[in-house]
Parts: sequence; structure tokens; C-alpha cells
Amino acid sequence: MTRIEKAIEKLKHLPKKDQNRFAEMVLDEVIWQETFRKTANKLDELGKSILEEIQKGKFKRMPH
Repeated sequence: MTRIEKAIEKLKHLPKKDQNRFAEMVLDEVIWQETFRKTANKLDELGKSILEEIQKGKFKRMPH
């Protein structure tokens, strides 16, 4: 039995309201992970592009 299966078995004994609250947290986390995984390469490319532009002097330091 996997850990998730064990967790689900324990959750079955909780009130429906608590089951739903926990399920919502898990689903939100899964969605966030999927979104991050899909955009990680794009974020990496953007970061590299910005660093290149900074090194080329295309950005000026902003006053605080």
C-alpha cells in the first residue's frame, strides 16, 4: 500500500467537511506543481535573457 493510499484510508474516517478540506489542499498543491513544471523552462530562459541584457548594459540601476 502506498503512502497516499494509507492517507486516504485514514481520511475516510474523518467528517466529510474535513475530507473535502484536505482534498482541496492536495489538489491545489498538485495544480501548483503542474503549473510550475510547465513553466520552469520558460522562467529559466527568461532569467538567462535578463542576465544577458544586464551584462550588456541594457538596464540601469534604479534609485532606492
